[in-house]
Amino acid sequence: VWIWSKAKFINRKFLMEELYQRFLDGEDSQVAQEDDPFWDPVEVVHLGSAHIWLQSLAYCMKFEEQVEFLNCDGLEEAVLHIHINPCSPTGQARGEEDVVTDPVDLLGKRMDFQIRLVQCLGTKWLKEDAERGVQMGYRIYDLPSTLYTKPVWKIVNPQIDETVQFTTLNASQEFLNYLQTNALIVDLWGLQEGCAELSCSQLNLMVTGEGHILVDTKKTPPLMDTGQIPELYLKLLKLEQETELLRNINRVLREENVLLKESVERTSSSQQ
Repeated sequence: VWIWSKAKFINRKFLMEELYQRFLDGEDSQVAQEDDPFWDPVEVVHLGSAHIWLQSLAYCMKFEEQVEFLNCDGLEEAVLHIHINPCSPTGQARGEEDVVTDPVDLLGKRMDFQIRLVQCLGTKWLKEDAERGVQMGYRIYDLPSTLYTKPVWKIVNPQIDETVQFTTLNASQEFLNYLQTNALIVDLWGLQEGCAELSCSQLNLMVTGEGHILVDTKKTPPLMDTGQIPELYLKLLKLEQETELLRNINRVLREENVLLKESVERTSSSQQ
């Protein structure tokens, strides 16, 4: 199976036309394999993506769900069983007593959490050909490279069961905003005989002394006093609330203005 990008297809189309023209002109149309527009090395195939919202982490709450992998046509390709759990530095799961009502309570503190990819269910790619395999990959926040699971071959409902623990030593406001507004994107890749498996270089990943992967490693700007961040955050939140209130007032006034104009027009027409 090969899936070409638009740019690659256009390039190959020109090569095909050139090769065909050489054939029509009676020239030698034999080309080396690497120059053959109809040949491609066997590659991994992007099957689909699953989006897992991270808002629960901003409140130190665990998350367990089955999420669809959707392909480029928006159709289900498989189902991902995933756990995302806040934990202690030693990997112990956080309890209900650790839940926060406002993410600002986590600002400047150490946060540990685990992402566990449990299983991939009903994979169409594997149903079509039992000799195929799959891998998954994802990247979170400022992680410099994508993490990939180990390849699994010849199983329609492969058990992945891989857990990675992430740590931020000093949770920034940007990271907390990211958790509240972004989704973790997990990509599903199809493997076929002869293709190279996906791998991740660990050299550019920062880790803690316990071996957990560090995220949110950007330094706070030197002019920003970390003790002032909660106060600034609250001020910003208040300004946003006031802005929303003004928007609502403006909307009501516009509606009243429209009603008033209609009333004036009706009065004018009745007097005529």
